[in-house]
Amino acid sequence: MSLDKREEELKRIYTQVQKKTLPDGSGLIRVHGLTLAKGCVPERTDMLLTFPANQNVPNGRYVKDPVKLSSGRSPAYSPTTLDGETWYGFSYNVQWNPNYDVLYQYVESILTRFAKSE
Repeated sequence: MSLDKREEELKRIYTQVQKKTLPDGSGLIRVHGLTLAKGCVPERTDMLLTFPANQNVPNGRYVKDPVKLSSGRSPAYSPTTLDGETWYGFSYNVQWNPNYDVLYQYVESILTRFAKSE
């Protein structure tokens, strides 16, 4: 499955999705304006998925804004610059099987991180 197909999977659910291939062959898919769990600040943020060259399974996930959880706490973030913008990576185990599950299930699994209070 190509990165184009992964982008199509996301466009079935999300209205604003952008794919970009970088000069080194790696790929980025940005999903705009995802709604976070109730009580999170901000209420919406963008997510960026990174893909190694010639791969269709993400190797990184980032949010555009450092999110505060409903408890007021923040997950441990690691800021990085990708494609000229600052993004915030975080550690979270995602239950997703790239052979059977569509990519929007991966994104939705990541969003569950922000529903937790710690």
